[in-house]
Amino acid sequence: MLASWEDAVRLNPHDAAMHAGLAERILLAKGEDRATLEEALDAYTRASKLNPSRPGYHLARARLSARLGRSDEARLAATEAIRLDALTGDATAMLDADERETARRLAGGDAR
Repeated sequence: MLASWEDAVRLNPHDAAMHAGLAERILLAKGEDRATLEEALDAYTRASKLNPSRPGYHLARARLSARLGRSDEARLAATEAIRLDALTGDATAMLDADERETARRLAGGDAR
């Protein structure tokens, strides 16, 4: 399953959703060790650079950064997720209530 997502990213390197999907599959397939978290963070970073208007990509980066002990990066990514969520008119791009709360907590420096 992971290999097919890696192939999809190779075939569609400019598709943010493919990078985000790969990040999720990396976490599912490889577990929670530091190297895996770094690999998933890299994929979400590419997704957020390709489509910077998606708050969910920034929130995923914030969560992974917090888990890696990178509180400054987590705070910046969470703050961007909150900012974008407030600006977006696209319901499919908006954060849900739990995601908003997580973003607020991370933006405030709480890395729990």
